Amino acid sequence: MTYSISSICAWQELSDYIYIKNLETGKLYFLKELAATIWKQLVSGKEIDEIIKNLSSPENNLNNVHHMITCFVGNLCEIGVLQDGDNFTEYD
Repeated sequence: MTYSISSICAWQELSDYIYIKNLETGKLYFLKELAATIWKQLVSGKEIDEIIKNLSSPENNLNNVHHMITCFVGNLCEIGVLQDGDNFTEYD
């Protein structure tokens, strides 16, 4: 499954942070470290399974990484800055 940035979202990377603004609500969010890494992979079009594989290691159990990423993506969708790219159709 892939995701895309919502049309009500603006974002920018500055230094080690990702700043995301929901243009409808005016709320500003910032991501750092692992959250910023996941965001960059999501917006580059990587599939969730690929991101999970990239972040899994012997120290990071696959199930734990899967749970963490799916919860994080769910939160991004809930605040309106990310949407399911597989079910998204853009109209001109």
